[in-house]
Amino acid sequence: MVPQSKMLTFESPVEEAHMGWDLDMSETAMGTFDCLQATIVGQLTHLRQVFGLEGHAGAWPQGHEALFKEKLKEDTEWVAATRALLRLLLPGLEVDLAELNNPNWANAQLKLANLRGEAGGKLQSRFAMDHSYVAQLQSSRLVPMATCLPSSSIGGIVISRDRQFPLGVRGGRTYEDTHMLVPAGYVDWLGGSRHPLVASWFGEQKDELGLEETETSSLQMVGVMGSNALESAGNVTPIFVANTGLSLQEIMARHETAQDKNEHKELHGIRVEDIISYLRSKRLYDPAQIDLQEPFRTSLPNRGTLLPHVTLSLLGIAERMGQSREAVQECLCALQRQQPFSLEFAGSEFDLDTRSFLA
Repeated sequence: MVPQSKMLTFESPVEEAHMGWDLDMSETAMGTFDCLQATIVGQLTHLRQVFGLEGHAGAWPQGHEALFKEKLKEDTEWVAATRALLRLLLPGLEVDLAELNNPNWANAQLKLANLRGEAGGKLQSRFAMDHSYVAQLQSSRLVPMATCLPSSSIGGIVISRDRQFPLGVRGGRTYEDTHMLVPAGYVDWLGGSRHPLVASWFGEQKDELGLEETETSSLQMVGVMGSNALESAGNVTPIFVANTGLSLQEIMARHETAQDKNEHKELHGIRVEDIISYLRSKRLYDPAQIDLQEPFRTSLPNRGTLLPHVTLSLLGIAERMGQSREAVQECLCALQRQQPFSLEFAGSEFDLDTRSFLA
């Protein structure tokens, strides 16, 4: 399959009040999932205490990653619960648990199965249960495409009162030194009745930028981006735009106090009206440079580049923020000379099946 990225931009952005959702899982299966997840988290919590990592879910004990994994594999309760959970979510597929690159990251997640625009500007989402263990296996290309939906994330921008927004330069080990939307992240299952995409957005906004929900306003979903340039089964990302009364400088200061500030080495401010010129000035991440043995790691030629889904998401946002469609299409044509990008516009009524979005 040729790596490709698509952006479907809504003609009318959608606010939370017009967003509905449902979960495609029986109560019995959901109960089984909850029990298995509780066991996994309980065993991880115990091991974190042994390593002195209380309150640091997902973090590795410095210098002891191999030992942590070894101890975890000796935990019969964790092994049994993890195998059962993977069989529930990936029936018929046996997985070597040693292939989990970070078993300490164990979040209940959701995948977006369908997104449907309805009359009156309403947007209905249908989700399937997922888990960060599946996301890890999927990103490492260990799950056949035919067996699962694309992974799901949320991403977008927060526009300051001086009409700027931050982009991050990634830290850590996943696509290090590439430019990324802030906030962004997988769609975690947090329970409750609130729309999962909105709940995930505000969670990432707090964790990555240090901004409370009450400090932003006018949150709108402006479209959905899909790409299989980085993950073999693809990723589908609803794109949001929010506003804040804070200045860009104040947002930068909040980032310094954020829980997940180290996900980004630094932030760069971009003026809303300069999105297109910014895109024209940056090099794009080259999927051909991916190391299939370590797909998370950034090769030297890709340092400092824009990830494909970030590039296309910003282009769709530019159109929503008032850039002329002619200027957007002209920029798209320039980008298409480097990678297979497409930008489409959806009316008020549409039916998007995520499995076929990138087919």
